[in-house]
Amino acid sequence: MMDQKTTTTDPTTRDKILTAARAEFARVGRAGARIDRIAAEAGVNKAMIYYHFDSKENLHREVISDYFARIIPTVRGEMRSAGDFETVLRTLSGVYHRMFTTYPDMVAFLRRELAEPDNDAVLDHIAGFLRGGGMREMLLQLVEREITAGRIKPLPPKQILTSFIIFNAGYFMIAPLMHRAWEIDDPDAFLAERQAMLVDLFMDGIRMRGDQ
Repeated sequence: MMDQKTTTTDPTTRDKILTAARAEFARVGRAGARIDRIAAEAGVNKAMIYYHFDSKENLHREVISDYFARIIPTVRGEMRSAGDFETVLRTLSGVYHRMFTTYPDMVAFLRRELAEPDNDAVLDHIAGFLRGGGMREMLLQLVEREITAGRIKPLPPKQILTSFIIFNAGYFMIAPLMHRAWEIDDPDAFLAERQAMLVDLFMDGIRMRGDQ
């Protein structure tokens, strides 16, 4: 027999709650979030939130799950059709760009989660999505293949990939600071400029000398 919640869940209501919760958690963090504010923003009563998610903690986890459920299949599909290593990096960089510009409140959400001192359960939950679907192994194999072929420097693959992720996602984490430090008047133009040159900058750092 199917769970009653599975058969009666209204996706529109659920999506409204998740959108409101994502904004609330991004603004004040998990501890400061209020179910009544989320309900008011979503246009539902508090009972409806507890019906769908049972608790604030479950709602918080579902915000994370919903976010990655939207982006992981896209990342996996685009990576598998990308081909060579540099094209994979360009594809992955483009996905990061779309991901953080489409869901800007997730930048603030992730900043808060990464800054929490005792947040192992949440970080494990996020890491599980990043490990899932074979993407980690796919990327490591691509790097190892490039090293074996002598096309990139023989550096630890996990260090290479960590640097690339920081190269991409790290910008969005510190963008407000950089815009002030460099007195950027047009952040969108600056981001577009960075996006166009990012993979070339990275490849210049790891490519074997003489392999242009």
